[in-house]
Amino acid sequence: DVIFSPRIGSFVVKQFLSFIQADGYEPLTVEAVAYLVEDPNQAARVASTITADSKSASIIQAIIGGGIFRPGQLFTLFEQIGVDLSVSKQRAIDELMAISTETPMAVYGSGYWADHWEYYLDLIEAYTSVYPDGEEALMYDTELRYFFSTATVKP
Repeated sequence: DVIFSPRIGSFVVKQFLSFIQADGYEPLTVEAVAYLVEDPNQAARVASTITADSKSASIIQAIIGGGIFRPGQLFTLFEQIGVDLSVSKQRAIDELMAISTETPMAVYGSGYWADHWEYYLDLIEAYTSVYPDGEEALMYDTELRYFFSTATVKP
């Protein structure tokens, strides 16, 4: 991916590595990334910044403070429930993304991948072929979380 679209940088490497579960397996089906606003004060600040009235601000604060979301779903929901934005959709999404944390999403589906080691190496090699100076930062400065699935493999 990075060879064809260098601007994605290390995103794909980090994304796929973040699907490793503590038991070493991974979910079979990868979904679109979702976002989470962890700080309720930031949610309130942005909600009041991007809306035209206090009712709309309260609605947005409740939505973005209530769990994970995807940007496209937000705007569909805003239209359905009549949220009145005071800024463009682009500015609203910029403000929301600035306070959001990316959350990789996947589902168990019908099985697990346990053979991605070579695929990880391919992703890392592709990244370092485009960004050779980024190898050290990728290997040592990147924090990854374990993926928590609804299903696990018992030893």
